[in-house]
Amino acid sequence: MKKSFIAMMATVLVIFAGPLAAHPVHDEVATFTSGLLHPLGDWGHLLSIIGIGLWAGWRNTKLSLLDLFSWIVIGLFVTANGYVHATAVTHLTWAYAAGMLSSTMVLLSFALLISSPLKPQQSPALFKQ
Repeated sequence: MKKSFIAMMATVLVIFAGPLAAHPVHDEVATFTSGLLHPLGDWGHLLSIIGIGLWAGWRNTKLSLLDLFSWIVIGLFVTANGYVHATAVTHLTWAYAAGMLSSTMVLLSFALLISSPLKPQQSPALFKQ
């Protein structure tokens, strides 16, 4: 029974591996527009950005310095990863990065705005005393 379940799950994962790919086909040229559209290119990027924004907006606790540091480290890793991908494509890395950061900021801001009226506390302070 357990082996058949594992075989069935493996089959399902193989069938849906293509549609669930993290990076769909993008332009071969790294322009501002391709960077701007990158996070909007598939559901994985879009839902994760909006989910993080909603989660951050719904938190009823104040952020500690460790929380802030963790998000900065994650953001730097994501930025470095995007930079490496963009340099592999073309010399217009700055335009691609600017577009990607712009669309990510817009999506996160939108998620924070829509989550703000839904939580019990309207305007909590960001940092602990």
